[in-house]
Amino acid sequence: MSADKQYVDALKAIEYIEASFLPAGKFTTYGGVCEALGYKPSKHARHVGQVCSLIDSACFWAKVPFLSLEKVRSDNGLHNSDSFSGDWRTIKDQLIQTSALHQWSNGDVGVIRSMLNHMNGEGALAQWARIDGFGQDALKRALTHV
Repeated sequence: MSADKQYVDALKAIEYIEASFLPAGKFTTYGGVCEALGYKPSKHARHVGQVCSLIDSACFWAKVPFLSLEKVRSDNGLHNSDSFSGDWRTIKDQLIQTSALHQWSNGDVGVIRSMLNHMNGEGALAQWARIDGFGQDALKRALTHV
């Protein structure tokens, strides 16, 4: 789906996460996000993956841990094994730990929402290409989100 649809759905997904899943130890699934957005998981899982990726790119720019990484999981309750590939794979466990230990607040969600509103309507792929352009500095920056 288009970048515009990713953006609209990212805002709705954040609202869904904020309403029920911010406390420590709480999370939803990609299927749960699909259903909350009115989609069939079997047909729209890829789109929801991009929506979550867009949310996490906004987290990078907002200098907060990665919300979707922690709060949206696979159906088995595990973190998405396909997320944060390439160079990011080397720090994925640290990103998970930082996100899991973070005391998520409505203020965090507000900052993420605000950042989404300043991303020029670009989708997840364009945002991560921009972030990856910083090379190792992007990884270092992500690790300082405390």
